[in-house]
Amino acid sequence: MSQRGPPGSDTHLRFSLEYHAILITKQHADLLDDDVSTRFHELAETVAPQYDVTIEFTKGATDHLYLQFTATPTTNLNEFLTTLKGVTSRRLRGEFPHLETRFERGVWQSGYYLSTTGSVTIEEIITYVEGPTNSSLN
Repeated sequence: MSQRGPPGSDTHLRFSLEYHAILITKQHADLLDDDVSTRFHELAETVAPQYDVTIEFTKGATDHLYLQFTATPTTNLNEFLTTLKGVTSRRLRGEFPHLETRFERGVWQSGYYLSTTGSVTIEEIITYVEGPTNSSLN
């Protein structure tokens, strides 16, 4: 969907849709560093326009990446995040040998955390990130 008018608007619609997402490495493996986080952000910036998404912020930790983004009302969020996980997993494993060695079949757990901004507390995010690895989202 191409935007008509300023971001957050369409011909007959004004919107502000902001989201938090967290991608966690398989088995909460502590393999991410600043270089991987920076490259993830660059890759996310290339995937996002295909889904009318704007990456606002990314932050990495050793076992997960946090992403804040805006989207349009017609954005398929599951498709965007699934594609983002697939693209970043393939590219990061190809560019960072320590990830390829550890993760032959992908970097990310099968699930992800997604919430609209303002509807989640930091405690909920921490609970998800530090939760048990046998969670239904893992």
